[in-house]
Amino acid sequence: MKTSLFIQCPSVIRQQNLDAAINKIVLKNAWSSVSVAVAYASVAGVRRLYEIIHTKLPKATFRWLLGLDDYITQPGAIQFCLSLRHSDVLVYSSPIGNSRFHPKLFYFEAQTSGRPATLIVGSANLTISGFSRNCEAVAIV
Repeated sequence: MKTSLFIQCPSVIRQQNLDAAINKIVLKNAWSSVSVAVAYASVAGVRRLYEIIHTKLPKATFRWLLGLDDYITQPGAIQFCLSLRHSDVLVYSSPIGNSRFHPKLFYFEAQTSGRPATLIVGSANLTISGFSRNCEAVAIV
């Protein structure tokens, strides 16, 4: 199993960012499905991820698990996910008042069984800032 780690930070020269990493992952393999679980999603973030994947993999299916805690996920992001064909959407809010639903992962599954999948896990939410502007730490497995 190959693992790579990187830190994305606007002040770092020649930095790698999540947007570029996902582009590279999508170009490398023919993924059949993409699963995303994030605490927060913005319309721009969902659109950007969809644009990267759909342009190169128009038949890919999507599974979205989006958090509502702290009311940061934009309703338009949920609506956009719901509008996509071949897309399953779950929205979750923690039932306990002093806890938060806070995942941040992106999982790419191969079309052919037996081929390795790719998992991205880190601190980045599904927002444009999380993809390129914020300081984030990410592991790609």
